[in-house]
Amino acid sequence: MNNFQILGTDINAHVIRHAELGIYHSDRMNDIPPALKEKYFKAVGMNQYQILPELRQICTFRRFNLQSEEWPFRNKFHVSFCRNVLYYFQKQQQNQVINKIYDHISPQGYLITSVTESLSQMITPWVMLRPAIYQKQV
Repeated sequence: MNNFQILGTDINAHVIRHAELGIYHSDRMNDIPPALKEKYFKAVGMNQYQILPELRQICTFRRFNLQSEEWPFRNKFHVSFCRNVLYYFQKQQQNQVINKIYDHISPQGYLITSVTESLSQMITPWVMLRPAIYQKQV
């Protein structure tokens, strides 16, 4: 069936609960093409849509602080999306987080940031492929 899983993390428990439900108001879905919206979401009333169960079952959501000393992940990730997160941290903390993500990415894996969060001022082994897309080299 599927050969991948998605792990979503946030420090805020309310955000985790919201993600687990997978329910979004139609205003939040304006950028989703109609064909994808029809294929992967169902209307649940009050102008809201929910992600289909078969997609939600491959997703796990956990509360996690990126500044934790120990990261509990056993397996390496192929891709990490770290969008609109780094600006919450001081420069030194940003560097530590980015390098910890690097340690938990498989060889030739990717880091996707937002275009406003550049790694150019950080000391990091990530290789920029294009703005906001970085790769771990072997």
